[in-house]
Amino acid sequence: HMLDEPPEGFPEPLNPTNFKEELSKGLHIIDFYSPYCPHCKHLAPVWMETWEEFKEESKTLNITFSQVNCIESADLCGDENIEYFPEIRLYNPSGYIKSFTETPRTKESLIAFARRESMDPNNLDTDLDSAKSESQYLEGFDFLELIAGKATRPHLVSFWPTKDMKNSDDSLEFKNCDKCHEFQRTWKIISRQLAVDDINTGHVNCESNPTICEELGFGDLVKITNHRADREPKVALVLPNKTSNNLFDYPNGYSAKSDGYVDFARRTFTNS
Repeated sequence: HMLDEPPEGFPEPLNPTNFKEELSKGLHIIDFYSPYCPHCKHLAPVWMETWEEFKEESKTLNITFSQVNCIESADLCGDENIEYFPEIRLYNPSGYIKSFTETPRTKESLIAFARRESMDPNNLDTDLDSAKSESQYLEGFDFLELIAGKATRPHLVSFWPTKDMKNSDDSLEFKNCDKCHEFQRTWKIISRQLAVDDINTGHVNCESNPTICEELGFGDLVKITNHRADREPKVALVLPNKTSNNLFDYPNGYSAKSDGYVDFARRTFTNS
């Protein structure tokens, strides 16, 4: 049965006055909604049911389901760059970490997301949020130098659907790339973990380097060909001191976790 009325104790939406203070306590999964949008109306009973079923567990896991009404708190939603409704996001005390992008949005998938994210130690590492990425900005010329065998160290390189990212921590709007923002945080973790192994990291803006990205098979990062399809950043490793067979695409598909990429870079370099 779906709830029509809010259950007892169901919290009021956060607003500009209490948003930051609430965020300072643990993790929050926040539903940014408009009371007028059909998808939001569809989500409302699911959200209430999720909150009710999870409320005891939420105290143990220190992760809370919260909402923001973007009609009443329009400035707050503007500050948070909310572009469509409903937008469900994970926040820690430092701010926005990642979006919840699974469909359909069900009580089960929301609770699974909450459990998974509460167990990820990186989400509560607020020192990480103030730390800087070690990734170097690569112009097309720089990348071609690496491919030509001029590098003395291996380089793990990420490719992005933008032309504006000089620093990989930059706050940017990515079109049709729901995963780009969360991967910026993942990429920072990767860059800092690989720096310990003396493996360099770099990032390439595909919109400014269309030929390179298309030749690598990352044409969807150059321009949007299908507005319904979501894009995601790509990653490849360039080995040093070799002029051929020195480029390896990350084989496992996108992940928001750093371990697979770090392991891939270390293993591929060691095996070479």
